[in-house]
Amino acid sequence: MKTPLLLTLSLVGLGGFGAVQAIELELQKDDMWAIDGGVFFPASQPFDSVDMKSDQLIIKHIDGSMRVVNLGSVESNSMTKAARTVAVDRTPPVIKAQWQGVLHHETGVTIGPNSQVVLSVNEGLIKRFKLNQEMIEINADSYSHNFNKSSDKLSVTASDAFNNKSQLDMTLQTDFESPKLTWQLAEPAVFNNQKWYAGKDAQVLLSATDISGVAHFMLNGEKLAANTKQVTMSTGDDIHVTDVLGNTTTDNINWQQDSQTPYIVINTEKGQLEKVKFLKVGVNEIFELLTVDEGVGLGVQKYKGKYSRWLNLPKKFKFTSSGTYRIKVQSKDRVGNILEKVIKVKVKK
Repeated sequence: MKTPLLLTLSLVGLGGFGAVQAIELELQKDDMWAIDGGVFFPASQPFDSVDMKSDQLIIKHIDGSMRVVNLGSVESNSMTKAARTVAVDRTPPVIKAQWQGVLHHETGVTIGPNSQVVLSVNEGLIKRFKLNQEMIEINADSYSHNFNKSSDKLSVTASDAFNNKSQLDMTLQTDFESPKLTWQLAEPAVFNNQKWYAGKDAQVLLSATDISGVAHFMLNGEKLAANTKQVTMSTGDDIHVTDVLGNTTTDNINWQQDSQTPYIVINTEKGQLEKVKFLKVGVNEIFELLTVDEGVGLGVQKYKGKYSRWLNLPKKFKFTSSGTYRIKVQSKDRVGNILEKVIKVKVKK
C-alpha cells in the first residue's frame, strides 16, 4: 500500500510576493516518480509548477524564475487529503532560430561567411549546439554563432527544468565560393598580344557571376551603384565584387598605358622615312605624308599647307616649282595623345 506524502511548502520571498500562506500539496511519492515531467499547481495559484527530483523539489514561478528546495527542508503533516487538481508538464521547450546574412529557400537556408544564427528558447536552456561533428556545450537560454566555414548539418538540443527535451535539426546549404569577376576596356582601348592598351584613364566594363547572386562592386574601397556595368578607372585601381552572402573577389585592374604620341611617316620614291622634320624632293616628285600610332590607334590626322583650313591625311603631294614649303601636321590618337609638327620641304630642280 502506497503511503501519501503530504508536503507543506513555505514559500517566502519568492518572485516578489513576500511572505505568502503555505501551500499544501498531498502526493504519493511513488506516483510522483511515475510522472514524466513535472506537477503543476492549479493555474489560479501564484506558483505555477513543481517537480519532484531524487533529492530536491524544484519550484517554477510564473515569471520564469526557479527555486530549489531540498527535501530535508520540506515538512510533512497528517492533514486530511483534500480534492485538488494536478497537471503534468510534458511540453518541450520551443527552439527559435533567427538567421542573418543567409538566403532563405523552401528547404532551409544557404549560409556564407557573413551568416549568423541566434538561437533562443521560450523556457529552459539550450544544452548543445552541433555543426557536423563539432559539439559545443551551451547551457544558456540563448546562443549566437557566426559561420566561418562550410557546414551542412546543424543540430540544437534544449531542455526545461522538468527535463522535457526538444531538438532542432537542419540541413544547410553553403556558399563560401567567391564571385567570378571579368572585365574589359571599352573603346578606344585595344586588346593586342594578350594585353590591353589605353590611356591613363579608361572606361572599364565589369561583369561578375555567382551562384548566390552578386550584391555590389567597390572601386578603391567605395561602393558603386547596384546597377553599375561601366566605370571610369585608372590603371592600377582595385575593383572588388561581393556576393549576397559576403564572399568577395578582388582584382587589380592594369593595362599598358599608351602615352606615346603618333609620329610622321613619309613615303618617297626612294623609300620610307620616319619621324622627319625636313625633307628634300625634286620638282614633280611625288611623296605621301601620313602619321602612325603604335598604341591604341589614330583618331584624327590632318595637315594644313598654304590654305588656312585643315585637310585630312594621308595625302600625296607633288610640287611643280622649286622652293621651300611648310606643312603643318596634327595627329591625335584615340586616347588623346597629340602630335603637332611642322615639316619643311625643300624642292629643287
